[in-house]
Amino acid sequence: MSTGSSIDQAWYNRFYGEPADPRLVLAPEIVERYRRLRQPRIFHLERVHQLAGDLRGRRCLYIGCGVEASAVLFAMKGAELWALDLAVEALRRQKQMALANGTEGRSHFVASPCERLPFRSGSFDVVIGIGILHHLQDDLDAPCSELARVLKTNGRAVFEEPIARSRMLQRIRSWLPVPPPRDASPRCRPLMPNALDAFARHFHVDAEFFLFLGRLNRLLLGGQPLELAPPWKRWMAQSLHYIDTLLLRIPGLDRLAGVVVLDLRLPQEAGK
Repeated sequence: MSTGSSIDQAWYNRFYGEPADPRLVLAPEIVERYRRLRQPRIFHLERVHQLAGDLRGRRCLYIGCGVEASAVLFAMKGAELWALDLAVEALRRQKQMALANGTEGRSHFVASPCERLPFRSGSFDVVIGIGILHHLQDDLDAPCSELARVLKTNGRAVFEEPIARSRMLQRIRSWLPVPPPRDASPRCRPLMPNALDAFARHFHVDAEFFLFLGRLNRLLLGGQPLELAPPWKRWMAQSLHYIDTLLLRIPGLDRLAGVVVLDLRLPQEAGK
């Protein structure tokens, strides 16, 4: 395990060891949203769920699961799910959520770094990660090589990651006193543009860009789930994301995006 990984592991064990939110059962509105996926071209997490596809009976590895609810949502869709994280406290919380939501029979929990996955080659139909690869930028080739190894030949990997491709935006953000997300460790930084080259050495890469004006939702929602926000806030949030969809399709403006969704296929499979 690298020194950087050890630092992140200690930080996240402390963070996830804080008192848990007692509301372990997912709200019906959240479950319904990710079942229907009405706006996957506007909202990046819906797009991740759409790309993951029909998970019924499929072996799914979710790396860097943290305490995010998607592990439970994927298991609810019928996946045989392995949730992997460095932080044992995160896995403890995931077990609690799985039990509360009735997915414990399809959920398995593994403490491991992404650079040395404890699985046989060709073990998984789908590998998913939400906000994990940007932690590994010191050596992206190692986790990418492992991801390619554990994927089945016709499998796919889907990742959602923060990204910074505009120097102008980085400069502006350095002037603004906006604190980082509460769950961002001291080593967190968005993916740099050259990170996409590392993925391309191992996979065929399709990248979709999201979140320019939608960044304002952090202020608008104040940490409240979109599904549970008042109607006027939901309308404003959806409007910002819809405008982003139009703007980021204009050539050159995709560099303003704050999130990338990566659809990764093994090269021989992508060429079919």
